[in-house]
This record gives sequence, C-alpha cells and structure tokens, in this order.
Amino acid sequence: MLDGVAFIKAVHKIKSLKNGIALLVILMAQACSPGPKPEFEEVTKNYYSNQSSFEEVKNLACKITLTHGVKLRGATEDIENEELKQALLKIGVSEVSASSHEGKCKIALTYYAVALGGSGVSYNYIRNIQVGQLYNPKVHTLAAVEAPNSGKIKFYKELENGWYFVFNKS
Repeated sequence: MLDGVAFIKAVHKIKSLKNGIALLVILMAQACSPGPKPEFEEVTKNYYSNQSSFEEVKNLACKITLTHGVKLRGATEDIENEELKQALLKIGVSEVSASSHEGKCKIALTYYAVALGGSGVSYNYIRNIQVGQLYNPKVHTLAAVEAPNSGKIKFYKELENGWYFVFNKS
C-alpha cells in the first residue's frame, strides 16, 4: 500500500505518461496528415488543368480492368503500369481504384483524405459511379461543411467528360 506522498508521485507519473502518449498520437497524426485541406475551387481547377491526364488515367485504367478483368486498387506509388502511375502523379492523387462492371469502367481517385477516430474528410474524383446530392455553391461552402455541427455531408460536383469531384465528411 502506498503512503500519501508515494501515491501523489504515482499519480503524477501516470499523468505524465498519459500526456506523453497523447502528444505522441498528435504528432503521429500530424506526420500522416496530407497537408492543409484544399478549397473546393482548387480541386476543380486541378481537374481542368490536368484534363488530358484524367483522360489518360481513364483510358489506361479502363484498358487494364476491361481487357484483363482485374480490379485496380492501391496507392499511386505502388501502381506497376508506369504510364498510369505518371498520369496519377501529375493529377496529384494518392490512391486509385478502378473496376469494370457490366462493360462500364468505374474509377475513383483520392485527391485528399484525412481520418481520425472513425470520422474523416475525403476529396475524390470519380467516373461511372452513381452520384447522389449534387453540389450547391450556396450551401456547400468550405466554411459550412467545416462548421462543428454540420454533421455528415456528401456532395458531387459535375466536372466534364463523366468526371465528378466528390466531397465526403463522415
């Protein structure tokens, strides 16, 4: 059994350990963070600035999935097809997912994603994937979706050539 002084020292040691662990978790989260959250307009501009690369990704990914009947999924740097990898890097996406279903090539590209404790935010580009609520510039502002009480939000902004920008906050 601990006396009063030993008990207080033990409590301080536990608090210091908890603070150290909390600090470590915060530092790890910051190290894994993809950087500052982009503005919606930045994501849209990225598409229009790199349209030829998006078309190259579509052509190459669809050729792989439709011709060979395989799913393509993984981090951009792990993609074996060098042409596809270079197009993905030019767009600035971190992950790719492509598959074919009933003759359609479905593509999802992760532009920005951060998650912690079961909630997160992602910015994706998609093609040939069913869309839901469309983007409304009066409602879907970065300030509105970042508000503490905004809850879950998902919207789709139509770009061109079948591509959409998808914002998802869970």
